[in-house]
Amino acid sequence: MWGLCALAALACQAPAPPAASPGRCRQPVVLVTIDGVRPDEVLAPAARAWLPNLYQLIDRGVGLPVYASGPNFVSLPGYLEILTGRPARACTDNACGLADELTLLDELRALGWSCAAIASWEIIEHAVSIDPATLPVSAGRHGGVTRASVRVDATAASLFDAGADSLAFPGVADYRPDRYTGPLGLAYLLVQKPCFFYIELGDTDEYAHRRDYPSYLSALTEFDDFLGQLDATLLALHRDAIVIVTTDHGRAADFGDHGADEPSSHAWVVAAGGPLPSRGLRVPAAPRHLRDIAPTLRLALGLPPDGSAFAGSPLEELLAGEVQP
Repeated sequence: MWGLCALAALACQAPAPPAASPGRCRQPVVLVTIDGVRPDEVLAPAARAWLPNLYQLIDRGVGLPVYASGPNFVSLPGYLEILTGRPARACTDNACGLADELTLLDELRALGWSCAAIASWEIIEHAVSIDPATLPVSAGRHGGVTRASVRVDATAASLFDAGADSLAFPGVADYRPDRYTGPLGLAYLLVQKPCFFYIELGDTDEYAHRRDYPSYLSALTEFDDFLGQLDATLLALHRDAIVIVTTDHGRAADFGDHGADEPSSHAWVVAAGGPLPSRGLRVPAAPRHLRDIAPTLRLALGLPPDGSAFAGSPLEELLAGEVQP
């Protein structure tokens, strides 16, 4: 396990951790995003009863309300903010090109760490890397120039092919339904064991745009089932793996839309595993943002801090209190 003060340097006043060593996987990290899910359904008192696997993570770690930085609260800017640790200043819609700033996956890959991304939404390819050809990426039914690299065994190949052939809703354009993406991600994780693995699911947003609230809730409970399967897989592979679960944006007051309105900025993050303390649901003393997730992982993974004036700050709620080694 890591030296725990490396993660909690702000709390225990230890020196900052050294830069990560090339090729060394200090601690597996799995980042999971679920598209367009409001805090209303995740952080409400009744949520524990119907999202039991998410709340197992919260009980072992921390759950927080956070905000997207915007100013337009749509998916691609939100994902860029999560993966770079900076507001997506040059991207305000879903039609932006490839990321123009290094992502966490870029930095870790440059150090020789194994990284991969598997997503339901095809546009995720634009957010994971400034050059997605340099790592395994399967985004949507046909997206990702390296998409064939996720066909790591017969199970993964079958799911990959079935997802590519699927024309059923949810999803428009080249979107791949979560029922293929989730199991494909688990199959890849089990075989390849990447150091940093990103899984994006999104049926919730697809149904919400149709204002189909019952199906949105059903997709969210299916996502919770996926988290349970992910947890079981990680327990078998690496009991100390860090899991981060978050969303890219909230929803407007009419539920079906999201954009520049303030309610669309409402998001949340759940983090557990490794050296993270068990703090449960927390209410931050000051607003936290999606841009704060990457700096928290930077500290955990021994990467140098982002010196940009636009960079977020480590989430102190994950570092608060005494953490024993």
